[in-house]
Amino acid sequence: WESPEHYDLILEVYTLAAEMEYCRGSLTSCRSLVREIRNKAVAPQHKYKATYILIRSLGSEALYEECIELAYEVFNQAGFFHNIPITGAQSKHVEFVHSRAYQKLDEMSNLEILTLEEDDLSETRELC
Repeated sequence: WESPEHYDLILEVYTLAAEMEYCRGSLTSCRSLVREIRNKAVAPQHKYKATYILIRSLGSEALYEECIELAYEVFNQAGFFHNIPITGAQSKHVEFVHSRAYQKLDEMSNLEILTLEEDDLSETRELC
């Protein structure tokens, strides 16, 4: 990780290894590799693919609240929420959106959740 000339290769190998472990169902190994990537990657965008693998891994175990918290963290770091603290009426709105998202997830099977496409999220996006 410390070698600049091999950084991209190491990042790609670790990311592919994490994805392979996820596909094999070895979630402990997958999360260990993702943790390593998230700790060693030098730029936030270098962590996105590994974080997506982690979110899928958590989702496969029905840990939806952790998935949403992790996604919120990534979106916040990427500037989607502009790091604005949420207070007052905004807080109630966020709680409403979260409760609707959880309600939707509760109504879905694990397979449906794991195969969600971006278009499937349009209702939640409209609430935001």
